[in-house]
Amino acid sequence: KSQALDHATDVLTDRVRTLPADAEPVTILAQVLPTDAATIENWRFALAVRVGALADPDLRRFDEAITRRWTDNLPARLVGHVDTDPDVATAHLMALVDGIALRAVLDPVAWPRARQLDHLRRGLAAL
Repeated sequence: KSQALDHATDVLTDRVRTLPADAEPVTILAQVLPTDAATIENWRFALAVRVGALADPDLRRFDEAITRRWTDNLPARLVGHVDTDPDVATAHLMALVDGIALRAVLDPVAWPRARQLDHLRRGLAAL
């Protein structure tokens, strides 16, 4: 189970790792939104594991690993792009991405790529 969760964590974050160091925050976060078949499937898996984590501490490791990847890397990329503390902005953006992803996975017709990116841009602009 541990190796499978570690692999899933890598799959969910590999798209971000390949971006240049100076990539804009919207570009970074857009890579993980459920905007195509692969990312939709990734989010279905991630959401299922997170629900399971409510009752299984071992599954909680998955969410903790994803959170750690974001909190270790995103704040530095937000410097100069947000008016608030980059750590606070990271927490806000993680919650925003989770919410957008949940809506998009549950109702992909109402939440196409353009709508997801619009909400992401609005959320970032508010910071």
